[in-house]
Amino acid sequence: MERWFTADTHFGQEMVIRLQPRPYKSLGEMEEDLVRRWNEVVRPGDIVYHLGDFAVGKAEDKARIKAIFERLEGEKMLVCGNHEKRNAFVRGLGWRWVGDIKDVKIDGVEIAMSHYPMLAWNGSMNGAWHLHGHTHGLQPQHPTWLKEDVGVDVHGLRPISFGELKEIMSKRNFMAPDKRQVFYAEDLPDPRLLGVTGTMFEAKIPEPTGMRLRENGELSPAERGDSVKPRKSVQSVPKILAALFSWAARRGA
Repeated sequence: MERWFTADTHFGQEMVIRLQPRPYKSLGEMEEDLVRRWNEVVRPGDIVYHLGDFAVGKAEDKARIKAIFERLEGEKMLVCGNHEKRNAFVRGLGWRWVGDIKDVKIDGVEIAMSHYPMLAWNGSMNGAWHLHGHTHGLQPQHPTWLKEDVGVDVHGLRPISFGELKEIMSKRNFMAPDKRQVFYAEDLPDPRLLGVTGTMFEAKIPEPTGMRLRENGELSPAERGDSVKPRKSVQSVPKILAALFSWAARRGA
């Protein structure tokens, strides 16, 4: 029995073809190809964890989406995405399990699954993996995190196996998100998401961090720590984020 992981198939949503983009000319072509690719790798009895946004459809699409679900091989479990939150029909298709967060242990590896990517997750300090969807491969992957977007747009439009993920994670230079001594711009929210305008702002974070984040989301080599020795005492990522949001709130007051 193999374990598979996937997300963001978006059956029933023609718009996703243009947004990604995906190599299809029609919704029907996309749906048939996704089913084919799924069944080429998944066998009866395998377990498939779908991490959200399985399908988006109108009332007239229900019969077709149900037929698609029944054609897909494997014992299927659903970690709800933003589309499932407002679609009871998809949640009731006949999944073996439905929920918001799923933690499992496979061959000694702890895995925390959710639709949305997390900054820290259950077991992240101890080498647990985090698997998610939602971002369609658009979020930068930090080389020290055991974290992966398992959406179809990232992995050849098909589910990815536990064995394939194990190979990917083996190449990561693991360092717990809570314990890193050097922080990179992609760890921090875009200042525009905080409602900050202008060409530059300084995050008012207590020393010894003293980071400056520019509008383009980049830090200088010295600020990243590329050419300086990491400080022994640092602020954790959660504290940095708390300081940023606190600063933004004071600015907007």
